[in-house]
Amino acid sequence: MPRPPFPRLALLGSVALLVTALSSEALAFERQWHFGGGAGVALGLPGLELGPALGVHAAYGLSDVFDVRLELSGSRHAHTAVAGAEAQPAVYSSVYTGKIGIAYKLDVIQWIPYLGVTAGALGATGPLPDYNQVRMSLGAVGGLDYAITRNLGIGIVGTADYVLTQPSTHAVFLLRAEYRFGW
Repeated sequence: MPRPPFPRLALLGSVALLVTALSSEALAFERQWHFGGGAGVALGLPGLELGPALGVHAAYGLSDVFDVRLELSGSRHAHTAVAGAEAQPAVYSSVYTGKIGIAYKLDVIQWIPYLGVTAGALGATGPLPDYNQVRMSLGAVGGLDYAITRNLGIGIVGTADYVLTQPSTHAVFLLRAEYRFGW
């Protein structure tokens, strides 16, 4: 004689209720704002050495997995010395970037990895005329954030911008912190 299904259904329901009661709160949020800044290093355009960099960013959560991002950064670089040239005073250029993009994130745990694409402009200033112009760029961004609390996060980010009008790349690596709100 077959056993009635009631005990199996009761056991299955009890397990489902237990799993639901013990599960932790999901940390992914839509319509969440992020504002922050950071410091690090930048690999300059051709002929420029590694230099210090600062950056600020803002992001808005379009959904729990996509953010639209605005990133601004600036860096200062010494020009590479020419081999065999006499010692000259150091010559410096500054590189500034402004870009907007979209990032895909896995925002369901305290560690939040993300990857994205950007489009923007890269400008440089300095004593050499080749660097005093604004160039359009396409780029990639990738990072890993850690949610200290619901509102505060720290992380590391790397960006690489390909300059369209002059085949070259500018990369920035920052340690940064951010404030989040608005869910």
